[in-house]
Order: sequence, then C-alpha cells, then structure tokens
Amino acid sequence: TSHGEWGKRFETYVESFAASMGSVSLHQYATSTCKAGSNVSAAQLLDDATITGKAGYLRKYAAAAAAVGVPLVVGEGNTASCGGQPGVSDTMASALWALAYLPLLSQAGTMGMNFHGGPHGAYPPIAFEAGVLQVRPLYCTPT
Repeated sequence: TSHGEWGKRFETYVESFAASMGSVSLHQYATSTCKAGSNVSAAQLLDDATITGKAGYLRKYAAAAAAVGVPLVVGEGNTASCGGQPGVSDTMASALWALAYLPLLSQAGTMGMNFHGGPHGAYPPIAFEAGVLQVRPLYCTPT
C-alpha cells in the first residue's frame, strides 16, 4: 500500500521529531476486504509476492527511522484490513502467513508488529465472546 502524501514526508517527520519519539509506527495489512464485495483467498494471502512485497515496502521507512535512532513498528496489521476474511483469517493460512511474514519484517528493519483484532471478527488473537475472554492463536476460530 502507499501511505500517500504522509508517506512522502515520513523521513522529514521522523527527523524532526526523533528526539521525542520512542518509536514510530505504520499500519500494514497483507490484503484488504474494505471494498464492498471484495474477498481474499488463502492463496492470495500466502502468495510470495504479497508476503515479500508488503515486508519489502516497509524497508525504506525502517531505514529512514533507523537513520535517526527511532525503531519502526507495524503498529497495526493482520491478514486483511476491515475485520479480516472469514474462512481465511481464522484458518491455519493466517498462522502460516505470520510465520512467513514476521521474519521478513525483521529483515526489512522493523522492530515489531501488533496484530490488530478487536473484540469480535475473523482474526482477533484476543477476543471477548459471550462475555468470556478468549486468547486465540492466529488461526483459531471460537468454539
């Protein structure tokens, strides 16, 4: 994804505020279900171009942040934006994606990733269902 005009000013922003930053973060999702009618398949999620492309895209941001001593973190990300894709984000495909993606993020220079979830939906690793706290692996659906 492109971070638009803000992405073009990232380096200047980080340089300007580095002294007061403990880290800087961007959002990065493997795929998206935000457009009405869009669906994501496990094959799309696990496609090498998806995994390497998304991780590689962050390399320039990680380098710019590291140049001024600020770690880059993926502050929010997961398999598919807008709540995930049922039947993909809540299956073993999501765990395989994470195992492939996280080392590439590290190689690109990022210092961490926060898996976005929320209390409900197809992919939260921590959820509340019927008032019960559930800690789930990335691939697990509620039982």
